[in-house]
Amino acid sequence: MTDVDRSDDAGEPDPVPAEDGDARSSRRWVARTAPPLPRPSLPALSLPSLAVRRWVLGGVGAILLAALVFCALGWRSSAADLRAARAEQADIAATSQVARDYTLRSLTYDHRRLDDFFSGVNRGATPGLRAKYREVRETLTDIMSKSQVVASGEVLGTTVTSKKPGRYEFLVFATQKTQNIQQPEPAEVPNLLKVTVVRSDGKWLVDDYASR
Repeated sequence: MTDVDRSDDAGEPDPVPAEDGDARSSRRWVARTAPPLPRPSLPALSLPSLAVRRWVLGGVGAILLAALVFCALGWRSSAADLRAARAEQADIAATSQVARDYTLRSLTYDHRRLDDFFSGVNRGATPGLRAKYREVRETLTDIMSKSQVVASGEVLGTTVTSKKPGRYEFLVFATQKTQNIQQPEPAEVPNLLKVTVVRSDGKWLVDDYASR
């Protein structure tokens, strides 16, 4: 055999042995009888139970109800505070006006019309304050008549210094022009007065009046 012949023999692959009928039949039987390969399974997604859903909904409902109750109570508290503040401001305005009017009446008088003066200081006063004026009326009448005093007042402003339910105290800033037999020309003097206003029988009345 030549080298060419050997080269040709080496280049050809060995023939595959033919499969006989028995081998093919065996392989088909194995394919038919072998158990199927398991398929990959996805994790099952279970829905929450009815009890859990009810519990969650109940919890959310309780939170919402608590929030509504809290808001309602807060609103009622704020509304009550607002009403109380407005009522207090209204009382201060009313009592301040009472203090102003009373001060004006007490600083204005004429020795020729003293009955008008005492009528004015008794008006809008508590029984206790009226009793004080009754005690000094004779003395004041004698002094005013002899000195022939004439006076007129002007209120410049008021400020509340104490406030309690049904009781307010004010400082009243005022001026008074006076003239008498020894001083015929009117002279203006400043006045600082303390006026206490109280609630009595459904009315605001002056309970105390004094110079500071």
